Order: sequence, then C-alpha cells, then structure tokens
Amino acid sequence: MLTGDSKAVAQKTADRLGIDLIVWDCKPETKLSSVEEFERTGRTCMLGDGMNDAPSLRRATVGVSMGIMGNDVSVKASDIVLLNDDISKIPGVYRLCKRSVKTIFASVIIAMIISVAGAVLAISGTVDPVMVSAVHITSSAIVMLAASTLLWAKIWAPEYQGKNQ
Repeated sequence: MLTGDSKAVAQKTADRLGIDLIVWDCKPETKLSSVEEFERTGRTCMLGDGMNDAPSLRRATVGVSMGIMGNDVSVKASDIVLLNDDISKIPGVYRLCKRSVKTIFASVIIAMIISVAGAVLAISGTVDPVMVSAVHITSSAIVMLAASTLLWAKIWAPEYQGKNQ
C-alpha cells in the first residue's frame, strides 16, 4: 500500500485490509515511480482519491478513483470511479469486467457466425435476402439480451467469491 498518510493512519488501514507491505508519507513522484515499476512486472490496479494520485491513476493498467472523497482530477484520471468509498467492491468490479469481456467476445462471435451464414445463404439463393436481414436483426437482439444478463449477475455477493472467474 502506498499512501501519503502518516504511519499510524497507514498501519490502521493496512491492518483493516490485511495488507502487509506499506509505504507511508509517499509523495506523488514516489507513487508514480512505484506504479511504473509494478507495470514492468505485470498489470497494476491503483486506487486513489486525491489530486496527488492522478498521475499514478493514469499510469496504472487500471485506475480506480474513490467517488465521494475523490476530486475532479483523480476522477478524470481514472478508468473506474466508485460512487462510494467501499473498496471491498473492487473484487466485484474485477469480476464484472472479466464477465463483460467474455460476454462481448461471445456475442460478437455469435453475431458474426449468423451474419456470415446468412450472407452465404442469401448469395447462394437458398434464403430470401429479406429473411436474412430479419435473422441479422434477431442476432442483434441476441447480443443485447446477452449484455443484459450482466445486470442480474450476482458478482457483488460475497458468496460469489472465486466462482466462474
């Protein structure tokens, strides 16, 4: 955990979150250089709430700003903005992102297969082009229905932890 807070505040927060590695009294340059170092070894997620966090939020693979406490600069530098200060939602956000990417990928593949099959059938004269356009519209509706399943995903629930990741 990198923080500009004092050692006492940092230790209290780290204890509550179960974090072992703490660096307190960090300047923005220290946070940015640390994020850059972590980026060399893999992807990073930076969580911040202040103007001093903005460069690190922008540099990280994923920047998450705390909505209530965050200022405009950190919010604009972030990829994700939490509307409350509950950082326990971060794993749920991660699961939602992963599931969204899978849903988008599957939807695009299904829509492409339907469109190509329809085009082949229309070109060969097997199916009327008007019918193929109706099938294409149906495939678009399927894509929207697949996306809407994300609204009912229970990825925020604690009992979901570790399932279908």
